[in-house]
Amino acid sequence: MGPGTWWGAPLLDGAGEDVVWTGLGTRVTRARVRERVAELVRLLDGHGVRPRQRVSLRAQPSFTQLWLLLALWSREVQVVLVDPWLTGPEVDELLRSCAPSHHIRLGGPGRTTTAFRRESEVTVRPAAGGRAPDTAHCLVQFSSGATGVPKVVGRVGDSLLAEVRRFASLDGMPARGDRLLLLHPMSHSLGLIGGVLHALHAGSTVVFTDGRDAGTPASTAEDVTAVFGLPRHFAELSRAATRLPALRLAVSGGEALTPAVRDAFAARHGVAIGQAYGMTEVGVIAADLRGAHPPPAVGAPAPGVVVRVVDGELHVRQDTSPYLRGGGGRYADGWLRTGDLVDRDAAGVLRLRGRVGSTARVSGREVDLLEVEAVLRAHHRVTEAVVVHDGVLEAHLAVTGAVGPAELTGWCRAHLGAPAVPVRFHVVSALPRTANGKLIRDAERLRAAYAAGARPRWSGKRLA
Repeated sequence: MGPGTWWGAPLLDGAGEDVVWTGLGTRVTRARVRERVAELVRLLDGHGVRPRQRVSLRAQPSFTQLWLLLALWSREVQVVLVDPWLTGPEVDELLRSCAPSHHIRLGGPGRTTTAFRRESEVTVRPAAGGRAPDTAHCLVQFSSGATGVPKVVGRVGDSLLAEVRRFASLDGMPARGDRLLLLHPMSHSLGLIGGVLHALHAGSTVVFTDGRDAGTPASTAEDVTAVFGLPRHFAELSRAATRLPALRLAVSGGEALTPAVRDAFAARHGVAIGQAYGMTEVGVIAADLRGAHPPPAVGAPAPGVVVRVVDGELHVRQDTSPYLRGGGGRYADGWLRTGDLVDRDAAGVLRLRGRVGSTARVSGREVDLLEVEAVLRAHHRVTEAVVVHDGVLEAHLAVTGAVGPAELTGWCRAHLGAPAVPVRFHVVSALPRTANGKLIRDAERLRAAYAAGARPRWSGKRLA
């Protein structure tokens, strides 16, 4: 089946001279995308990749990644998308359980970097024991695993196309003539679907930089009208020397946006950061792209999304389970439990209150771990904070400048009750994250990340 007959064929329609992607001095037109997709279909055929097979793709961020993904989908291949920096025995086991017919890797041998490249080397290797897909999913991903073992999540083509249209219906989304600086990882729904696929559909241009940081050449910044990123990207842009004079839209997703980051960015660039809230399992759930509602609000449910709140937890209507493996009972009777605690006002706007299980019993009192994190982030030296309970309260922090356990203990005591003051502090240059950029919030996985190389600058106990 050729590139003109797949579920997403309309995304490649349009004028060939339209510039759909730019970055690293390269301008990629729609005609170039179609040309490279056709070339890669022939390459895949030569390696024995056939329609309706399943392949794993470890993807170096690059233009090659994007047109290879489109080429695989044009052949109705089920793609197991695995970030190259996602490692560990649990992930290896999940990948084995998927039983792909081929493994495709971008970026050559060894550990692939996160830096965006124009071109990436493509390696196709047959896999022993591969099985044909037993589901209609075109995209298989692993959930973030921020609080435990990643789950295997599937999306069908019609679901992705419906989400593209859902994004298009949101007020303020990039349209023809817009230039979107995409800092968000393409393993996230906002990056891949709201960024790349929506841009193909809407006729806007996606701008890529050579890394996950917020740095962008001044010549590029002059024309940027929209930015999609994680909260840390907006924090970096707030401190960057480069301004974005044409900016009209800034959208954060993937993590909770703090008022401090929102205020600093607005002061620097004159644009309120909006939010797109969702999850790997379903894509976008709610949005407030123009930033009309400050955090912790994330906006009203997106068009076509049906939600309910049960015992404070947000549930999303789904006809079938999104899980190919795992799930832990989160899907039942047509509803998916998000694990997020919310309030919903009379206008339907959702406000995040935390996570199910984000409290711990300490000295006979319930302590809200997210509240402790918020207090720590308010310290002028702390840029990131994760608090976990592993027998005792542990605070894992990224800081600027010199700060010790005595100062952090005193700060917490001034703003929290005694049971909520962390017993241990671990300070690193940057907190460990999952493959798709989310902060790790599991004590065991944090220790594993430190053992793998993200060692703390110092660790200490609070002073009695």
